Amino acid sequence: MSNEHQLIKSLEELKTLCSKDENWPDFGRAECFILLNGGMRSSKDITYYPKAGAAELGEEDEDINATDVFTEHGYIDEGNARKGLKVHWEVFHGIDDTYAEYTTDQALLDQTHIGEALEKNALFIYG
Repeated sequence: MSNEHQLIKSLEELKTLCSKDENWPDFGRAECFILLNGGMRSSKDITYYPKAGAAELGEEDEDINATDVFTEHGYIDEGNARKGLKVHWEVFHGIDDTYAEYTTDQALLDQTHIGEALEKNALFIYG
């Protein structure tokens, strides 16, 4: 792997790289990838919201990709089940063109491969 990509070593480092704050509109959304076996990549655009925002309730238009929402316990159904739910993380999974929101750090780590990638030194930000 070339030196143009930066290894992300911890969740705290990831938060710093992809924090979104209304006072800093130019920050947020880190374009990352997980290096898979065989050298393949799973691209992810990751945003961290220090101040949690409202979870996406779901799409009524079937032609638009719905945003999945997860807690550390799993998937939350669309609609009323998501009312009042706050999220800190948003991830666009490039491998299947899906969006997902995660309520907490633990939800992100438990419901994605990002935690395992951090443990195995396999999470990078595009340079």
